[in-house]
Amino acid sequence: MRYKIIFMGILFAALSVSCSPRYSVSGKITELKNDTMYVVLKSYPPERTNLDKSGFYDTIILKNGKFGFNLDNNDFKEVCLYPLGTNIHITKGGMMIGYYSDFITLFHNNENIKVNADFDGKVVSYTLKGSYLNEVYSKLLSITWDAKRKRWESIKEIGELRKASKPLTEGQAKLKESIQTLHDIQLDFVSKNMTSPLSPYILYKLYFTPEDYPKILTYKGKFSEEVLASPLAYSFINTIKSAENYESTNRETEKKDSILNSLVGKPAPDFSLKSYQGERISLSSLKGKYVLVDFWGSWCGWCIEAIPEIQKYYDKYKEKMSFLTVACEDKESSWKRAIEKNKMQGFVNLIDDNGKVTSLYSLHAYPTMLIINPEGIIEAIGNGEIIERLDKLF
Repeated sequence: MRYKIIFMGILFAALSVSCSPRYSVSGKITELKNDTMYVVLKSYPPERTNLDKSGFYDTIILKNGKFGFNLDNNDFKEVCLYPLGTNIHITKGGMMIGYYSDFITLFHNNENIKVNADFDGKVVSYTLKGSYLNEVYSKLLSITWDAKRKRWESIKEIGELRKASKPLTEGQAKLKESIQTLHDIQLDFVSKNMTSPLSPYILYKLYFTPEDYPKILTYKGKFSEEVLASPLAYSFINTIKSAENYESTNRETEKKDSILNSLVGKPAPDFSLKSYQGERISLSSLKGKYVLVDFWGSWCGWCIEAIPEIQKYYDKYKEKMSFLTVACEDKESSWKRAIEKNKMQGFVNLIDDNGKVTSLYSLHAYPTMLIINPEGIIEAIGNGEIIERLDKLF
């Protein structure tokens, strides 16, 4: 079972529209019980001029299931439509979790694309018209819907078996079969369409995790330069590079983890950074009380997810200890907006604007949290789970 985690930023004001030929993307979704849809754009290559740019484009209000919106024609875009009321799950931090069958994907490159979709309670099935690329993709999708429905049914069956404390074997076998069918359909398309830019795109969607790197590496050198020049090959090419460098990258990650974990029981390396209020504050100035340090970023979905839990402990123990956040790899404007949006003003909020603290602590994963005792000694290092230790301190 594989979930694709998709991160979203702040949702803007809703835009009420009706379907019209003048729109870049328009269409209809039937059987929805919600009239709201989020639109996310992915440019190739990504134009991330700042870390706050998550790809979120707009919120659309459907009228009788119909929608339409315009896009600029400056570059090729992958457009993802997330209609609410499907099986997609939105976390408190704004991340969306689900399968590709829970939302609509299309491609825009100076065309007018038409979408005809239906939600049957299991999958969002759809057809695309308006360009050759979208129509080929739509044809491929048309032979996947049955397997995707069976996947949904098997996941539901597993949940029911687990609830009834019964063996999960039968449901798991069905899930495995449906996933294998989907893989076979997509790999068959790739083998028969090596000249299509959709093939590297599909391979990236299938093989994006480290355990899949050996599989995607078998396709290295198999595509022509013309295919690899397509915007749709961008993620495939980057995944090939990641796969080739995985061993060395993994060794570097393990080295950083070892350095960070070796700090437990030792004095916390001191630093002085600019605060949200504009003054410089050092870690050592907080000695005398316990300190929870949260290394995070406004761009990090899991970091945003952790803030309500930190806030809960802040409300319980703010008189007995300090709560320090250090924004890493962030932009000042994005950092300040996140503090205000998430009501973090009660914390001591600092920004590592030159990366020195990130290097000092060998950080590479976020959030990373520390518990420092009143003498300045690091007692614990971990992710969000270590915050529960605070209940044992007081």
